[in-house]
Amino acid sequence: MKGSWLLAALMTIVVSVPLAVHAEKDDWSDSSYAFPKIKTVLVYNLDTSEAASIKNDIVAKTLQDAYLTRAKKNGSSVRTALQIAPPASPPPASPAVVPAASPVSPAASAVPAADVYIKARLMQYSQDSSFVAAHTEWRSQWIDRVVYDRDGRPYTVSQEITVPEYVPDTYIPNTTVTLRFDVYDTKTGSVVFSREETRTRYSSDDTMGVYKRIVDAFFKTLKEKMTL
Repeated sequence: MKGSWLLAALMTIVVSVPLAVHAEKDDWSDSSYAFPKIKTVLVYNLDTSEAASIKNDIVAKTLQDAYLTRAKKNGSSVRTALQIAPPASPPPASPAVVPAASPVSPAASAVPAADVYIKARLMQYSQDSSFVAAHTEWRSQWIDRVVYDRDGRPYTVSQEITVPEYVPDTYIPNTTVTLRFDVYDTKTGSVVFSREETRTRYSSDDTMGVYKRIVDAFFKTLKEKMTL
């Protein structure tokens, strides 16, 4: 009987706890490009035009500020260009197809000290919810009980026990963020590194936190390529 209760508890925990994070990431890089020779990186403003769920310009500006702040924080040799607007030209091809060379941006040409420049696009920045039916979860709690020593003197000990807890029907928030990064060689205008990453965090409404982690991960990878 005790073994059946334990099995039921384990099954309930497995069924009721959703997957915490789901991530998909696609990378492409030019294997012939000398990333360690990069000394200075020009960072363009974030393009938020594709993320239809951004409700107003205040959110867009907040995301922009966070992007440039994370770029400065995560790259010691990264220089930001705060006044450059998102490009009006079509976005580069997906990482599955090697992007063809394109004309160098006039803004990039005006900064000869930059070896590469980055264009980032926010493609999704959204929240939804999942329905979780009523169920029982098993919780741990501590109780105090009185025991007696060999001389009959009482003393208190703490003991951890597992108890069932009813959880009614509920909705849990989920957040999803997709970002695309393209790194261009300043002289040729060719893409040398691309990343598209999607992260979904379940039971969370911290969209900004997910966004920042994706940005941090990209600049960490770029920095590692530059220091190989």
